[in-house]
Order: sequence, then structure tokens, then C-alpha cells
Amino acid sequence: MNGSLYQTASMILTISTMEIRFNKPVIGKICAIIAFCILVSWVLSDANVYTSSRLPHEERKALFFKTLLNLSEAEEADLLDEHQYFAYEPECETDIRKLDINMPMVARGSTRAVGAKLTSLITVLPNDLVKVANKKFRKTEVIYTALVTEETLLFAKSWLCNTKYLGIHPSVLLFSPMLSVIEILKKEWPGVNALFIPISQADELKEKHGFFHTKLKGLSMMVVKLYVISTLIQNNFHTVLFETDSYWKKNPLSHLRGYSKSDVIFSSASHLSDHLSRGLLYFKPIGQVHSALSNTTKYVHAAMRRLVSSNTTDECTVYTFQAFLQWNIIDSGKVKYKLLPYSIVADGMWYVYHSKESNRRYVKQSPHDPIIILNNGVRKTRLKIFRAEKHKHWFLRDDTISCKWQR
Repeated sequence: MNGSLYQTASMILTISTMEIRFNKPVIGKICAIIAFCILVSWVLSDANVYTSSRLPHEERKALFFKTLLNLSEAEEADLLDEHQYFAYEPECETDIRKLDINMPMVARGSTRAVGAKLTSLITVLPNDLVKVANKKFRKTEVIYTALVTEETLLFAKSWLCNTKYLGIHPSVLLFSPMLSVIEILKKEWPGVNALFIPISQADELKEKHGFFHTKLKGLSMMVVKLYVISTLIQNNFHTVLFETDSYWKKNPLSHLRGYSKSDVIFSSASHLSDHLSRGLLYFKPIGQVHSALSNTTKYVHAAMRRLVSSNTTDECTVYTFQAFLQWNIIDSGKVKYKLLPYSIVADGMWYVYHSKESNRRYVKQSPHDPIIILNNGVRKTRLKIFRAEKHKHWFLRDDTISCKWQR
């Protein structure tokens, strides 16, 4: 389509040149104007692929994998077999509205009376979150907080190297329900606040393995995230939840200040209209926000009860953190929100259009260079690291301790 537009414009431009030189200048000028309009249409149609990423799903998915990395055929096949395009897949998203937040589950564990009703399969135990926040962050404008697990520890280290000289670390609070992770962070980054958030799991949760274990572990981490955010805003702290698998060019605070009329500010998904992404989530200490987060937590617990009670291993039983927030904050209409433009926070689609020379024309059409780029869309750690290294967005040396800075 785009090629035919270009050829048509070229042909009309040739005719206009001949008309102006030899026959009728007026007709020639009209032809030139038509050719110019067609050329503009051709340029914009190409640019639109980059700026909005609204390709049909299958085309978008194929383009993503072909341009993501310089993979061998075997590696590309492996990637296509095991991973979806984005973690947020509408056709595979479980409808959160169907969850019953008031329905408890009947306990079957030997350590609990049979027939006891459970509403929470995971409980956050007493910790020092409020104490640390009051001591370390009461004078800071915003707290940048992130969950770190064993799976994301390398990305957290790289992010700390990336942001070491951006003046952000005094405002950072990394948390984890895994004590070993916190011990490593405190040892290697003693100047960064790292907090252990202990949790307790019900027997019904511990019994699950394989498919259910993976899904339930993800939901458990959501409960911890929501607990930290809710507690901080309840204690009047402006809180940013971010993902460590990202590249930061500078502190985004100056941009966030521009949205003073919004209660929450979220990064947006490039492939879906009016949908948030998990890259950067800014929550202000307002009653409506705390209420929405409390309701979100209820839905996450309901999803856990549903999974534990279910015997199905349907791969489309997907619950994502952004989907819970989408339903309880954006779609509810009860909280004033703002989705950040792509020029501030970009998701993994940025890498798609910066991976091959054939896509350089899309890069040139981008009006701004994002200050934060999220390395999402791929779940394998080795592929994420490879992609980050390729674009000089990886700042951790092979010893996984010392930093390297790209020039």
C-alpha cells in the first residue's frame, strides 16, 4: 500500500514537470500539489506504525519477534513457542469483573479446622515499612519504590548502576519478601534503602505446584506491591512504583510535577488505547486512591482463591498487575488519572523499532526520545539482558557486582 502511494506520487510529479515545461503550467502546478499531498500521506502512514503501534495483532506480533533481536531460526522459533508478544494480551486476559471479592474459600489444610473460611491466602507480616519511611523519606518529594525478587535481582543491580549519578538513590526504597535478596542489596549497595517484607502463606497455597505455583506466585507479589503502595500513601507519602527492568536517562520527577490535577499518573501501553503499562505508576496520598488500591487488593485475593479452587490449567488464566489497576482505577471512573505520553515512558515496543536498519525511518519520526524505556515484552532473562546490552542499556559487569557505564 505504502509502496504504491510512493509510485503514484512519483508518476504524477513527473507529469506535472512536463506540463509546466511544455504545455499548461496551471495543470502542472495542480499535479504537483496532488503529488505533494500523496507523498505526505505516504510519510504519515509509515510514521503511524511507529507512533501508535496500532497494527493488527498478528502483524504486530510477527513484527515484534522478527525485529526484536538478531536471532537464529532456532532461537526465534523457541521464542515464538514459549512467549507471547506482550504480557498484556487482551484476548488472553481473564475478566476481572467476574471475580467475586466476597466469596471465601473453604480450607482443606491439616493445620486448620476443616470448613474454616479463608479470605486471604497470603498475609503480610509486621515489618518496619512505616518506621523506615518516616526516618528516611519524610523530607523527600516522592518515594521511588520497586519490588525485587530472585528473578529480577540482576535487573535491579543494573538499574542501580544506571541511575547512580542521577540523584535518585536517596529517594529509592527497594523491597522484597525474600530475605536473601535484601541481604545482597544491602551488602552491595549499602547506600540504598532495601527493606524485607515478610509474608505468610496458607497451606492451600504451598500445596500448589507447576502451573498453579507460577500463577499464584505472581499474585502473591502483587499483594506485596499493593501493601507497600497503600501503606505509604496512607502515611501521606507520594509514591512511585516502577519496574527495575528499565533504562532511565534522567529523573522523571520534573515531568510528573506537570500533572498536579491528577490523582494517579501511569505510563501507557503503546499497543492499546487508554491502557496503562507497568513501567511507572505514580500514586498521590489521596483518600480515593487508597480506597481504589484497597479494592484492588480484594480482587487479587479473589483471583488467588479462584485459582486455588480451580483444577484447570488453561494458559489463558492470566491476571496481570496492570489489568487489576486498569479495572479498579481507570475503568472505575472514581479516580482522576493521567496516562503519560510515549515521549516520557516507552514500553518494549521501543526496542522493536530500534533493532533493525529497516526500521530506522520509524525512529526518525519519533518526536521525542523517551526518558524511561521499559524492557518488557520478553520473559526470558537472557533475552532481556541481551536486548539491553545491544542498546547499551545494561550497566552490570559479568561479575554481577560492579558497574559499567556506556559512553
